[in-house]
Amino acid sequence: MGGSTDEFKEANIKLEKQLKELENKYNIEVETRTTLENASKLEKEYAAIKQLGVQDEDQLEFLHFKFNKAVTEEKPYEQVVAEYAKENKLKTTTKFIKNEFGGNTESGIDISEAFNKLNRRK
Repeated sequence: MGGSTDEFKEANIKLEKQLKELENKYNIEVETRTTLENASKLEKEYAAIKQLGVQDEDQLEFLHFKFNKAVTEEKPYEQVVAEYAKENKLKTTTKFIKNEFGGNTESGIDISEAFNKLNRRK
């Protein structure tokens, strides 16, 4: 067995420092990820409330607080918002875009035909 006990102590100290550095980096990464996840979740929840037609910031925060109190393991946030909309006979502001790309003769441009030509070139 080569080496003195001092060399082993130095190696252990070096490994402990590396471990602490890695733990610190890991903790920072977890904190950053958690912050981003929470911000994303909040944006998603606010968007769900805005689809009910709410634009006032105070009302938005109030409904968010109210809905969060009603959330349980069995009832997710989206279901709480849907139930609120149903109870209050609200319609969501989800917009559906029609797929009407047929010949636009007024401007002389046929978007559908231009798209087909573009795809034929590939």
